[in-house]
Amino acid sequence: MSRIIMIMLIGSLFALGPSEQQRYMQIVQKYRCVVCQGQAIGDSSSKIANTMKQQIQTMLANGQTDSEIDTYLVDRFGEQIRFSPKPSLLHSLLWVIPVILGLLMTIFIRRNFRVFISHFSDV
Repeated sequence: MSRIIMIMLIGSLFALGPSEQQRYMQIVQKYRCVVCQGQAIGDSSSKIANTMKQQIQTMLANGQTDSEIDTYLVDRFGEQIRFSPKPSLLHSLLWVIPVILGLLMTIFIRRNFRVFISHFSDV
């Protein structure tokens, strides 16, 4: 059954023009397969990945833009389908907060170390 789907996908890929084929190859590498760990839908042979590839080909054949395809996939499967998620305030905070905490800990340790050293130098 999966061989038939693969043959259909390869056959329908030839129905696209050269520029659409190139766009198709770029698009299927941007999104991860929802059932395969860390694998792009272009590299996966699972049923859901084949369905997603077929949907992308249909959307390209209908003249939809990359952003419309992206919106469709994210709406259907969620933000985690992207290999490189769009930047957001939450992602920025997840990177900045540990740096700030590290700086605060360094300041705290340096101050307390000076008090500790001065206490023992007086003895």
